[in-house]
Amino acid sequence: GEALLPLHKVASGGELARIALAFKSVFNKATRKTLVFDEIDVGISGDIALQVAKQILQLSSGNQVFCITHLPQTASVAKQHYHLHKVEEEGRTISKVTILSEEEHVAQIARMMSGQSFSDTALETAKEMIQYFQQELL
Repeated sequence: GEALLPLHKVASGGELARIALAFKSVFNKATRKTLVFDEIDVGISGDIALQVAKQILQLSSGNQVFCITHLPQTASVAKQHYHLHKVEEEGRTISKVTILSEEEHVAQIARMMSGQSFSDTALETAKEMIQYFQQELL
């Protein structure tokens, strides 16, 4: 085995972020607040990403959660989806934020899964993923 070391020396940034998510989930019961997660789901995919998204969804039932992500699973739980993108204006790169409509939300999830040009199948899968998480709320 390995020698016992402090967590910050043995855990990756993503692992530390998920540990923080676990602590916030456990100790969250008493207060309502705004929670900000910046790419808490980095380095994961598949079923683990679904589990992290479910945990974020549970946290959102009593709090406001602001989550920056590149994963469709995490973005699918959003009640309000913001799209952060960069544009070039007058030779400068500027970050812009757009609030997405429900239809744009579905399209963005499909884009996250399939790339810029996505198929009807990707759109349908995106709708299913969003509906899956809406059922989790019930």
